[in-house]
Amino acid sequence: MGDGAGEAAGSAELREAVSELQQYLSDRVPPLMVVDSVALLVQQPPQLLAAEIGAWVAYQRPAAADPDPVDGDDRGRRGASVRLARRVA
Repeated sequence: MGDGAGEAAGSAELREAVSELQQYLSDRVPPLMVVDSVALLVQQPPQLLAAEIGAWVAYQRPAAADPDPVDGDDRGRRGASVRLARRVA
């Protein structure tokens, strides 16, 4: 039978390591701050780390797919400029 307290502590430790990795990937913490977390994560099965990174990427994708028409994507402004130029001309 496994040690329940040890598994819970290990699980909490893994969750914290994943959280720190996500913060690093989001440029919120410098690399030296996640060294211990990454060391713990690379000792786990590769599928775990791959799944967590994949989940982080999937979470980032909706924000990148819908750029702000004013700041991120100037196609709307160009279209407005063309329409304005046609009305003026």
